[in-house]
Amino acid sequence: MAEKIDLNTLPKGLTKEEFTALPNFKKIRSFFTWAGVVSIGSGILICSEIGKTAESVFQAGGSYDDMSRLWAVKLNMLFMIFDIGILLLKKKTTKMAYILAITELVYIVLVLVLGGTIGIGAIAFLLALAGAIRIDKKWKQYQEISGGSNQLNHTGNSTA
Repeated sequence: MAEKIDLNTLPKGLTKEEFTALPNFKKIRSFFTWAGVVSIGSGILICSEIGKTAESVFQAGGSYDDMSRLWAVKLNMLFMIFDIGILLLKKKTTKMAYILAITELVYIVLVLVLGGTIGIGAIAFLLALAGAIRIDKKWKQYQEISGGSNQLNHTGNSTA
């Protein structure tokens, strides 16, 4: 069900960040939060698999140094930390959603190239992308209604 928002009733002259923060878009912004939560959950599940891998390494006579050399461990931790950082910024903007989606897409491609299978991270990718696209679409419509770009640059001058 598409959310019906009358863009004509919104105040004129909003910046994109102000526009995105409007209560009218709370449901769409929740896509960003859920994308982050799913991404972190995926990372946690992957880390549990790393525990099994570590156990196998140690049972085969390997050491902690052998375990820390496994690229998959470092890659999983890097992506999980990055996703946690994005989620903790609490800045639910389309830019952050696109960054999260791109991060998940890169991770999905790496996993597929290396012979893995697509997991829960694909859901995070879809959620982040869907939310960002929906808000960007509404932003474009709002821009047409309100007469173009009303954003101010850092000096306070209009960019239009």
